[in-house]
Amino acid sequence: SSDPLSDLYQTFVGTEVRGNEGQFFTPPQAVNWIIEAINPQRGESIIDPACGAGSFLFSAARHLKKAKVRDAQIAKSIYGVEKDNYLSKLANTHLSLVTLEHSNIICGDSIERTNANNEAIKIDFESSFDIVVANPPFGSKIKVGSKSAKERFDLAKKWLKDKETGQYTITDKFVTNPSPQILFIEICLKLLSDGGRLGVVVPESMISNASSGHVVNYLMKNTQLEAVIGMPENLFKTSGKGGTHTKVCLLISSKVKRIPKNYKIFMAEAKWCGNDSRGNTIPHNDLPKILDRYMEFKSNKSLKSIDNLGYIVPSESIKDFVLAPRYYDPRISKSLDSLSDTHNLISIQSLIDQGLLEIRRGDEVGKLAYGTGDIPFIRH
Repeated sequence: SSDPLSDLYQTFVGTEVRGNEGQFFTPPQAVNWIIEAINPQRGESIIDPACGAGSFLFSAARHLKKAKVRDAQIAKSIYGVEKDNYLSKLANTHLSLVTLEHSNIICGDSIERTNANNEAIKIDFESSFDIVVANPPFGSKIKVGSKSAKERFDLAKKWLKDKETGQYTITDKFVTNPSPQILFIEICLKLLSDGGRLGVVVPESMISNASSGHVVNYLMKNTQLEAVIGMPENLFKTSGKGGTHTKVCLLISSKVKRIPKNYKIFMAEAKWCGNDSRGNTIPHNDLPKILDRYMEFKSNKSLKSIDNLGYIVPSESIKDFVLAPRYYDPRISKSLDSLSDTHNLISIQSLIDQGLLEIRRGDEVGKLAYGTGDIPFIRH
């Protein structure tokens, strides 16, 4: 079950250098969950357009090997693209450890669709893969996309929300510096063939903030969401200053010709997984149980028990294009329902609308004051 090359890479390559490039090592627990949830089959083509050291592809190859698929067939079906020359070589070695075959890892830029020699990548980026898996690079310091490359992306443009329908419409104006993880979402969708499956790691902020509502709108118009799993904030934390506290979600979806109405989405919020504040792997891991619940959901679209490790959300219940699982935690609804007979429940927004409450920046009371008075303090 170990992945020694990933362990070596994580230990010896400076986390600060990788972090500046948005290259955060994906913990094996998250990688393996996505691969097991997608369940690659013999003959299916797989690609990671931002493969880093090749953790997803390594896990996919090992999954297929357990299914008795021949090494040569595995090597032939798996592809990767990585912009960093060192990492692309490492990914080739990583995958070859499983198959003992030549690997199809290209050193290139998936956004520009060019290799290290500035030549066109010899991969069909349009509807050509059965499975796409990725942890796209994310970071404010990353500058992406030439003008010619941006013109290929709908998500490189500005979108406007219609106040009446709540839907977003695209404009002809480009975003000055589009975030790489948003462009990679579109790359992943373009790579998928009809019926193909996507497994991707996304920052929770990207699927819950009003500023990126158009991304969720785009995702839900082009795929059928299967699962969204919230991960602990320390998932990407290594040790000391290493890694990041960015909260992420694991997202599974399928590219279908016709999106069904009000379909069911599996959601869960993992409390334990990854590392502690010192970077040590914690002994508790919620992901195996969440995977069991997801497989139960896949088989009959229902669950025997419902808690934070597995619950169902109808697609029409998605509000304001927020996909963060904790937003739909059934325990919150259950708690509110238990109070409704004895209390008048009023939303914060209604108090704001009545002018009884206001939200301002810069008025935080500070941690030492939390829980010291009768008036609740709410972080917004």
